[in-house]
Amino acid sequence: MWSVVLIFMAKILFIVALPTIHVVPNAITIGITEALHLECFIKSEDLSPTDSVISIGVLHSDNMNAHVFTTIASVSSFNGVRIITNSTNVHVVGSIVRNGLSSLNITWTSPLRENAGLYKCEVNEINELGKPITYDDTGSVAVNELTIDAVFSEIIKLKNRLEQINLNCVTSHEIEITEINRLKQNISVLVNQTSLLKDICETELVHVQDLESQNKLQLTSVENSVQSLTLKQDEMHGKWNASKNEYFISSERFSDKVYLLSRESVFFYPTFAQSLCALHGGYLVEVNTQAEFDFLKQFIRTYGSHFEHVYTGGTDENHEGVWLYRHSQTPVVPFWAPGEPNNDNKNFDENCEEFHKDLQWSMNDLQCSFPNSTVSGFICEVPV
Repeated sequence: MWSVVLIFMAKILFIVALPTIHVVPNAITIGITEALHLECFIKSEDLSPTDSVISIGVLHSDNMNAHVFTTIASVSSFNGVRIITNSTNVHVVGSIVRNGLSSLNITWTSPLRENAGLYKCEVNEINELGKPITYDDTGSVAVNELTIDAVFSEIIKLKNRLEQINLNCVTSHEIEITEINRLKQNISVLVNQTSLLKDICETELVHVQDLESQNKLQLTSVENSVQSLTLKQDEMHGKWNASKNEYFISSERFSDKVYLLSRESVFFYPTFAQSLCALHGGYLVEVNTQAEFDFLKQFIRTYGSHFEHVYTGGTDENHEGVWLYRHSQTPVVPFWAPGEPNNDNKNFDENCEEFHKDLQWSMNDLQCSFPNSTVSGFICEVPV
């Protein structure tokens, strides 16, 4: 069912289509409920013709009252489906469809207590002015404590299954009796072939022994290969750390993240920088809080004062005026210097966000391609 909100302003009627979340069942019994299904969706025909969906996310709060949400999965027109939760019993599918149903579906098999709580379906759109808009809907999953009635119900189900198995066994037994009678009729023929079968068995025994010897040799070979691969993995890990130290300066840990500031030997181009960050388990930095912004400015002042520009993951490339982070596709949190962004370069489009030295390391918009690595750098954000 779609929820429609009507807002009257200056005698103009706006229709806002809200997303819908379906959770089945809305209460689980640990150890008994086989699966928990969640669907978050929105239809393009229910949107304004000038609006478009760019991403759908599902967030979870294990506290029904506090409403502190954590993203567990998302789908966007840029990056497809992303699974953020650490749950091993989850399956996620989804898609963004311009003219149709955009949805994100999550299924937990044998759901646990941690899968209960409050869920929020969050849809990010771009309106006719190119501004990001977010709508949401919520659903909840409760936990039914295991009761005697539930246990009895499961016992009855198991009893019915056992009776069916017994019935199948009786039928199978009758078939076996018929087969035995047929074999008895042919016993004289089998007796005459006993000697031949004995020879065949002895031959097969020798063959099995040969296979066992071959398997032992193959197992030894596999063990040697595993040991060799382990040594190579350790060697590659050492080279990997050396490579990271050669190209980056690492920060102290901040809010379960570390930040990697590029050295002078690395030139900047967004896709190249994003790839380098991904190689080390991260992405171009996304500044979301004032505390994080202050921490990064101090980090740059200490180790990157030789730079004039230090790039982040913010961009409005291919969606002019709508600033999004490249990795998460969420709106850029504004820490702009006064008057920025202004796109005032006549020779280049200023589609990338950067810390600017002459602006006391506040945010500025700048062209994305800046091959002079002695004055431009970038920062990776790596979850730990």
